[in-house]
Amino acid sequence: MIVSLLVTQGCKFNCSYCPIPAANQKSWRFRSPESLVEEIRSVHERFGVKHYFGADDNFFNRRETAEEILTAMARGQARGRPFGRRIRFATEATQFDTYKNRDLLPLAREGGLNALWFGIEDLTATLINKGQKPTVTVDLFRLMQEIKISPMAMIMFHTGQPYYTPGSLYGLFNQVEFLRKAGAVSLQVTAHTPALGTREYEKTYATGRVLERIGRYKISDWMIDGNHASVVGDEALWKRQLKLLGGYAAFYNPWNLLRALRHDRSRLRRWRIGYQAFGMIATMWTAVKVAPYVARLMVGRLVYHAGPPRLSSVPVRSPAAAFPRLPTGNPQVGSVSTGEPEGRAVAV
Repeated sequence: MIVSLLVTQGCKFNCSYCPIPAANQKSWRFRSPESLVEEIRSVHERFGVKHYFGADDNFFNRRETAEEILTAMARGQARGRPFGRRIRFATEATQFDTYKNRDLLPLAREGGLNALWFGIEDLTATLINKGQKPTVTVDLFRLMQEIKISPMAMIMFHTGQPYYTPGSLYGLFNQVEFLRKAGAVSLQVTAHTPALGTREYEKTYATGRVLERIGRYKISDWMIDGNHASVVGDEALWKRQLKLLGGYAAFYNPWNLLRALRHDRSRLRRWRIGYQAFGMIATMWTAVKVAPYVARLMVGRLVYHAGPPRLSSVPVRSPAAAFPRLPTGNPQVGSVSTGEPEGRAVAV
């Protein structure tokens, strides 16, 4: 069982593919360290939950906040023992900010932190530059392994990026292999797709390169998830989809499992073995699930969006005794009446 916790919200970076700046209006919010510690203690003592995941945009975005929270967690106790021996806490941060505040990592480990997910995206900074560098990656991952905090890498397979480049880090396979050697315990690979609420959303759809349907098979909203190649570039989409799957296969495979089984005195050896084992199963299951999509891309007629999809209205039924929050006479911008007295429709 894993409990997700909303600890902080916001990120200093303004990436074009990310909806966080617009969603948070570039603000920085965080909860009090005392309430966080009390919630973890209460949940652990009542229900015995050991694993907690912070749904943070960038945990180390502001040093003062991170230090206060980690200090409180390092002092926290559950059932008479420190958090570091009772719980396992994981969250997400940028590589740049974590490296800048790497002196806080021992304190974080004392407070129960055991894994950090990094949105590295592209080691060559061709897609986006968030201060990620290969040398920094090696140094940071080495330090985290010494402290026993698992480095979890996330990268993005973007349009125009080849699968392999000889003598360069630009290729997807090259970056996957580099991250494995650097010490990444797990890997996430997603296709660069236009996300709602981002600066590039309308621009990408306006290019006419975003897939709308394959014959009569419509590309549903849930397929714009980073796991389906849907933006055409210089090569066929079915090839991009197979290369995306190949990124996972390059990291999770029997050979890398054998490497993980070696007694290399790594403090993360058990975690690496576990992620390799489950990662191989997940990669094979993913291959089975995307096989029909690949087949459709190969033989079907591809139709692309001419522009951004139109906004739709969703009927919302109000419960009994509900009342409007807006004063009378102030119509909601973009709202559409359903014609039903107990409900209304709001634009989304």
